[in-house]
Amino acid sequence: MPPFTKEDAVDFVTNNKGFDIESFPEEIGKRTSIIEGYQVIRETSAEEINDEVYLVSFTEHWSKGSKKGSWTRSYKVGRGSLTAKGGMGELPPYYGNFQY
Repeated sequence: MPPFTKEDAVDFVTNNKGFDIESFPEEIGKRTSIIEGYQVIRETSAEEINDEVYLVSFTEHWSKGSKKGSWTRSYKVGRGSLTAKGGMGELPPYYGNFQY
């Protein structure tokens, strides 16, 4: 069997994504945009935490004038397994009442 890579882990998560990560890059990297006047940077990243087991994280940084913040949602991913590790940070105002 070929190795299970961090790119494979990101692909596995993004193919099973929900509302909270649907706007993030589907590959490792960053995307910048403007949403309701906020500058938004969304980043998808992965790090190996065990042999062929990865922590895949989706981080969003936002700012508008003196208002700024960030939040992260993470998943532990192995070959054929996906476990939500939770989220932390402050959701931006343009998400309304969304809860993670």
